[in-house]
Amino acid sequence: MEKVIRVIIGVLIFLIIILSSFMYITGPVDKKNKDIIKVEVTNNDTFSTFGKVLYKKGLIKSEFIYKVYIKLFLKESHLEVGEYNLNKTMSLEKIMDELKKGNNYNPDNIRITFKEGLNIRQIAKEISKNTNNKYDDIIKLLEDKEFARKMINDYWFLDESILNDKIYYPLEGYLFPDTYEFLNKDVNTETIIRTLLNEFGEKIKPYQDKINENEFKLNEIVTLASIAEVESLPGSDRKKVVGVFVNRIKNNISLGSDMTAYYAYKLDDIKTGLTLNEFSNCSNPYNTRCTSKMGLPVGPISNPGLDSIIGAIDYEKSSYLYFVADCNGKTYFMNNYTEFESTIKKLMNQGLWCEVSA
Repeated sequence: MEKVIRVIIGVLIFLIIILSSFMYITGPVDKKNKDIIKVEVTNNDTFSTFGKVLYKKGLIKSEFIYKVYIKLFLKESHLEVGEYNLNKTMSLEKIMDELKKGNNYNPDNIRITFKEGLNIRQIAKEISKNTNNKYDDIIKLLEDKEFARKMINDYWFLDESILNDKIYYPLEGYLFPDTYEFLNKDVNTETIIRTLLNEFGEKIKPYQDKINENEFKLNEIVTLASIAEVESLPGSDRKKVVGVFVNRIKNNISLGSDMTAYYAYKLDDIKTGLTLNEFSNCSNPYNTRCTSKMGLPVGPISNPGLDSIIGAIDYEKSSYLYFVADCNGKTYFMNNYTEFESTIKKLMNQGLWCEVSA
């Protein structure tokens, strides 16, 4: 009896290993890579032969497993001629579903990339450049409090705090940066905005419990993330950067962020620069360069990526009050202003000073 049980257990373990391996091999090639890969089905292609094309395009992990899969699960053999938009986040099952639907290629499709750290005005420029929507109309919509109220009703992560009269654009900070695909240039602005908001919701949903337990409200978290995004170079430690901002808040020290001052003056080309009087202007609730302005600006100043958002949700606690990033993205953290100045001088002497600091 004991021998029979061992055999049964052995068989079960073997089956679990086989099943797990099969699920892995038929799963997505790259869960993070959403880049569109176009594949063309010709008159000579069938489901049986198309595995070679999918494998060469890097869309499946094994041509052999593909053939096993279609033998086991595919009842039809007809494959419609045309072009298909696929990507590496699709499992083999998802790819089969798309191919069975028929040709999904749309020559009028447009793709818009919104980079991390763009503000609403810059996003509006990208929309107007790639669609038939006019810049002024886009801005008008994104300034509209009634439109914002409608979005608050539809999205769990938005609340009344974004309706503060001193906030330039209520949805600033919540338009998630990524590459998106739309049917054609006639897509309306609301559809685009909702697509970005949907993505924001999907991205932060796994962190909902941590957000609810956080000492900062969500709008404050997004504001911290938005500053960290534009004050840090790619590769910077966002958790530590946010930690510096939090320490300043708790020690009643101005955040001293140049980027909040530029945003206050709606100055997107920072090369133009601001005067010392403009930097020290305390009347604008966005400007944290004003030494008497404690705490966060009135709202977000950019639309941050996931790294910055996670950095704000789960910031690293430390004693640091200053940071400097060099031109390679390496970030240096200091406890006092003397160390801060000394680090800047060293970076200048080494040719690594890129003026990203706080």
